[in-house]
Amino acid sequence: MWNQFKNSHWTSFLFFVPLLILLIVHYTLDISDNMLGPPESGKMDGMLFNYVIFYVWGIGNVAFIAHTVIIKPIRVSIICSKVLMLPAAYLLFLIYV
Repeated sequence: MWNQFKNSHWTSFLFFVPLLILLIVHYTLDISDNMLGPPESGKMDGMLFNYVIFYVWGIGNVAFIAHTVIIKPIRVSIICSKVLMLPAAYLLFLIYV
């Protein structure tokens, strides 16, 4: 049962759970969205937290695609469908957060 779950494509969606948790914390604590602008006084923590969210997002994307390449033979159709699934998954996350 575990191997069947581990080798399924649905497992790769678990790589987005840390991002979802960080987004919920971000909105719950009302952290500033400022990332590239000059830091406001007392808002440096928010800027650093936003960088952490960005890196978790990037690592999640790479892991999402890498999991597909590792568990299945490389087929362009599967990888393209996963890449097209990324914006849909982020849209759903942003709607519910």
